[in-house]
Amino acid sequence: MSLKKVILVAIGVIALAIGLSTLAHRVADSRQQNALDAFYATPVDVDAAKPGTVFRVETLATAPVVGASSFRVLYRTERPDGTAAVSGAMVFVPIAPAPVAGRPVLAYAHGTIGQGRGCAPSRRTDPIGPNAWYAQAIASGFVVVATDYAGIGTAGPNLFLIGQAESLDIVNSVRALEQVPGADPSKEWVVFGHSQGGHSALWTGQLAAQEMP
Repeated sequence: MSLKKVILVAIGVIALAIGLSTLAHRVADSRQQNALDAFYATPVDVDAAKPGTVFRVETLATAPVVGASSFRVLYRTERPDGTAAVSGAMVFVPIAPAPVAGRPVLAYAHGTIGQGRGCAPSRRTDPIGPNAWYAQAIASGFVVVATDYAGIGTAGPNLFLIGQAESLDIVNSVRALEQVPGADPSKEWVVFGHSQGGHSALWTGQLAAQEMP
């Protein structure tokens, strides 16, 4: 066999291996997302529930944060026209005892990450990613809530870059902390984000006082 043929065969083998690896990853991700669909399904009583109502909560083992208990939640939010919606979120509760007045709240608004169900941070295999600040926030005594935004990982549509929709999802994620085990949130909270999340945070700063007096 000539050197040229050897090289072509080697390239073909490598391409096949890459293709099989990619296919296996997609199959594994699809299975994971299928298994999570029941958790993120819209409850039948969503219209009657108050904004911030937690419908489901479970431990989020794939998102370990030093010094915290990690949870995945599904909560009731709403759209700018007042209709009900649901969103997933991650919650990180310090293991250390809460102050008498409750823990200060840090609401995180993520940047643009895609529209597919598996793009929702709380549905990812690695929900934390490179965000080392989670552990720093926990060490500082914050309880952290990170919304997925309604329509990402839950029934759509996702109202991308609609400021009032994003602010409602954030405000209602803060409300939801009242029903998360051990969260003990205080009335003091702050919101921050980058990229789309920066847009969300700015809108929340403008609208939160009227959305959650």
